[in-house]
Amino acid sequence: MTKKRHAYSEEFRREAVRRADQPGNTAASVAKELELHPGQIYNWRRQFTRLSDKQFNSADGVDYSKKESAEVRRLKRELNDALKENEFLKKGCGVLREAPGVKYMVIAEYLGQYPVTLMCRALSVSRSGLYKWQNRQPCASQLRRERIEAKVVELFAEYKARYGAPRLAHELKDAGLPCSKNFVANIMHLRGIRARNGKGFHYRPASPTMINVEDNLLRRRFHAEAPNEKWVTDITYIWVNGSWAYLATVMELYSRTIVGWKLDTSMTEKLVLDTLTMALSRRKVKPGLIVHSDRGVQFRSVKYLDLVRSSGCLPSMSRQGNCWDNAVMESFYSRLKVELIYAEQYASMEEVRTGIFEYIEIFYNRKRRHSALGNISPAEYERKCA
Repeated sequence: MTKKRHAYSEEFRREAVRRADQPGNTAASVAKELELHPGQIYNWRRQFTRLSDKQFNSADGVDYSKKESAEVRRLKRELNDALKENEFLKKGCGVLREAPGVKYMVIAEYLGQYPVTLMCRALSVSRSGLYKWQNRQPCASQLRRERIEAKVVELFAEYKARYGAPRLAHELKDAGLPCSKNFVANIMHLRGIRARNGKGFHYRPASPTMINVEDNLLRRRFHAEAPNEKWVTDITYIWVNGSWAYLATVMELYSRTIVGWKLDTSMTEKLVLDTLTMALSRRKVKPGLIVHSDRGVQFRSVKYLDLVRSSGCLPSMSRQGNCWDNAVMESFYSRLKVELIYAEQYASMEEVRTGIFEYIEIFYNRKRRHSALGNISPAEYERKCA
């Protein structure tokens, strides 16, 4: 059974050919719109070209000769190419001064949308160079970059966006993929990934506190020669589902380990007593240990100071309203909030407690690279140096 042939009117064929000659259209695109074979559009175009001037080559009341009609079609083609080239350049103008390899990547991205010849001409590269680039084997440096890039993404997710380029570079070195932090930063920039960061601290003078104030024995000497020579402690606020929670911590300055911590819904002397008790139970304390804090009312309480002295420790306090005297503790709280608190939406105290336990006991003390320790974790530093 033969297929039924469709009969198309002269007006239909004329309009189909004219649409194919419009800028932005081709015979193939118009044929697809009209559910025709592209060859029919080409045949109709040739037929109308051979007809008399007034049958097809007249438009808007102006007659064109066969030579002039061919010139018009040529100009239309050139205009169409110029429009496409201009459209493509808007998308690829950022690589006009880049190396050929970068330009080839842009061309490969738009294959099928624009003619290859047009894209190569617009970006001033050769077609032969493009085909050679497409068929090339990946070089050793490219394969290495791909491995490093995959590892950077993996480590970034593993550490929950807490590590930036410097610490990721150390992780890569330990994984057998040494590279510079700038190389990692470039990968992160191209991937659109960025480590968490916080807001700047705004200093506000504190109110006068004169009762039970101790001398500043630490004097910003945050380096310790041996474990359990100097401790620092403080309290920070955490907003949880419409109310405040309070976290108290004790840091051992030799290895920067958090040796004691407590989370509660009230900021009383019991909070700091429980925190210090936890620290004392986890460490063998020798007489003369400096325990430094600010002048908060909890740290000036009689029970707290009695506990410090009865344990053979020396209480020390920052100067009035001077947060920099306890800078290491402030720095820890800053990173805790950036790397954990601000990134989560905690609905209950139990969720916060679980998150802080994971951050302090699993991540910070045992895994997190500390710049003051030569970019190793507090636990590893104690194993190597203590």
